[in-house]
Amino acid sequence: MFRCPLAPHPRYLAQALERAVLLARIRDYEHIIDLDTIDRSEEMMAWSLLHPDDDLKAKAEAWRSRLQEFQTQLWNDHDSQLPSKLYHYSGLDSICKILRSQEIWASDVLAMKDTTDGRYWLKIFHRALCRNRHSVPDYVRGWFNPTGRFGLNEHWGMYVSCFSETETLDNQWKRYANEGSGCAIEVSFDALSTSPDAGKKYAWMKMLYDPGVQNDFANRTVKHAIWLAHERGVTSAEDEFRYWQQYASFTFLHCGLRFKRRKYWPEREWRVFVIKTDSDAVRNRPGVDGSRISYVGVPMRPDIVTALVRGPACTKGNTELLSLLGETGYTGASVK
Repeated sequence: MFRCPLAPHPRYLAQALERAVLLARIRDYEHIIDLDTIDRSEEMMAWSLLHPDDDLKAKAEAWRSRLQEFQTQLWNDHDSQLPSKLYHYSGLDSICKILRSQEIWASDVLAMKDTTDGRYWLKIFHRALCRNRHSVPDYVRGWFNPTGRFGLNEHWGMYVSCFSETETLDNQWKRYANEGSGCAIEVSFDALSTSPDAGKKYAWMKMLYDPGVQNDFANRTVKHAIWLAHERGVTSAEDEFRYWQQYASFTFLHCGLRFKRRKYWPEREWRVFVIKTDSDAVRNRPGVDGSRISYVGVPMRPDIVTALVRGPACTKGNTELLSLLGETGYTGASVK
């Protein structure tokens, strides 16, 4: 989807997000296979989901490649300027935990401070689908119910760790680094994107905040999916259902997960994220309200961390922070 430095990103999405969509929908149809009373067209749709033939595989590959190609073009300008560094703002206690464990927590997206996180994109795509209601099957709009979750935390989970493009954001110091008394971990984007874990254990994306551009991208993505369905001759019930369920819906998800409400623009966020369809390696920690927050660890190797940036009211001096970096194996990192 992106230029060469981000090569792991589309591989990760193709494997993780597409599997999430597949599981979220196939599990709804698996149980009908053995029912004698089921309508034949529904049985054929379910069977084709579970047992695609060679012809359908070739057709599906064409759908996948054309949809992904369109997303590459759509996001090209947004992704054209890659940062050299990214910054994770936090309090000193959390900074020490990250360095000592050499991992950063990617937390359940539904536990973010923005309560619409992970779901905000659904209403935008629902509007786009409604604008094109005569060209899209009715059941597709139902999948993108703006009050739903699209299977999130039911059939798949998204875990995120948040970074910003610069270390001079007053809003970030106040909200995430204890009123500036903490630090920001500076990481090398090149080291992060070329890490052996990139595209396997995690991936990354730059968030989009402009609602006008979000609506435009959603509308163009839906219109392209409609055009492709006609251009590729998606006519039979089995083909139509598979196309919209696995491939078009996947590209809507792929596009929409990068949308965030305009009010959060000052954060200038890049996300390191993990998509999971099982509970393997998922841990839990207590939330401030007594709830349990799920998270996964993302490796933060010494070559990725380049510096600690002291907050404007940081309570630790340069010497203490340099000692902390040395004790935890980050000997090549500096203090700013």
